[in-house]
Amino acid sequence: MNTESIKQEIDFFELYKILIKKKYFIAIITTLFAAVSILYSLSLTNYYQSSAVIKVANSDNPSSISSAISQYSGLASMAGISVPSSGADSKADIVIATIKSRDFFKHLLSFENMLQEILAADGFIPKTGKTIYDPKLFDEKNNKWIRPPDDFKSTKPSYLEAHKEYIDNILSISQDKKSGFIYISAEHPSPIFANKLLTIIIYEINKTMRTKELTNSDAAINYLTSLSSSTTISDIKQSINQILENQIQTKMLATVNEDYIISIVDSPFVPEKKSKPSRSSIVIFGTLMGFIISILIALVNNANIYSRIR
Repeated sequence: MNTESIKQEIDFFELYKILIKKKYFIAIITTLFAAVSILYSLSLTNYYQSSAVIKVANSDNPSSISSAISQYSGLASMAGISVPSSGADSKADIVIATIKSRDFFKHLLSFENMLQEILAADGFIPKTGKTIYDPKLFDEKNNKWIRPPDDFKSTKPSYLEAHKEYIDNILSISQDKKSGFIYISAEHPSPIFANKLLTIIIYEINKTMRTKELTNSDAAINYLTSLSSSTTISDIKQSINQILENQIQTKMLATVNEDYIISIVDSPFVPEKKSKPSRSSIVIFGTLMGFIISILIALVNNANIYSRIR
C-alpha cells in the first residue's frame, strides 16, 4: 500500500470521526428541514387536471371549399377570391390559436363567475363541489373584488391578467402531428371547475368557428350567385357554379352538424386525484437538502477550528 492511499484512508477516517462527533447537530438540522418541508407542503393548494382528446372533424379530407377553389385558382384570383390552405393541420392550428387567443378568452369571461374562478380560486369543498376563494382577493359574501390596487392594477383584475393566468397555469394544449389528435387539459384547485372549463372551451370553440364558417359561406354564396348571373361565358359560369355548389354543401354541413369543426375523441372528466403538488417529493427533497447542508456546515466549522489551532 503506497503513501497516497494510506493518506486517503486517514482522511476518510478523520471525516468519519467529524461526522460522528457532529451527529446530533446533523440530526437536528435535518429534522428541522424535514419539519419545514412538511409544513410547507401542507400549506400548498391542491390542483386537479381534467383532460380531453379532440380532433378536427373530417380531417382525412381537405375542406370542400378549399379543394374546389384550388381547382380553379386562376378564376378565383381573377374574381378576387383568395385560396385558403387546406388540410387538417392548418385547421387544427387555427383551432389551437383561437383557443389561446385573447378574443376567445374574453368570450369565456362572459360565463358566470369565470373571472374569480380563474384568479381567486383557492380550493373546493368536496361535499358540495363549491369553489373556495382567496379572502384576500375576493369577497364571496358581497360578490366583489377586495385586493388592494396599485399603480398598474385596479381592484378588479383586467381580462389581460386573467388571460395570462389562463395561458400560463391553467390551459395546456398541443397537437400530435402524426395522428392529428389535439390534447387539451385544464388544471385548477377545483376538479369540478377544471371539467366545466374544458367542456365550455370545446363547446364554444365549435360554436364560434361554426358560426364564422356559416357567415363566410353566406357571403361567398351571395357573391358567387351575383358573379354567376353577370357572366355569359359557359366555362367560367360552370366553374363558378362548381364552387357555389361546394359552398352550399359547406353551409349545409355546418348548419346540421354541431360538431362540424371539432369531434371529441375522449371527453373531459372530473378528476378524482390531484395532479399537484407531490408532497412526498417535497418532503424528501427538503430532508435531503437539510442533511447535505448540515454535513457541509459541520465540515466547514471543523476546518475553521483546525485552521485556528494551527
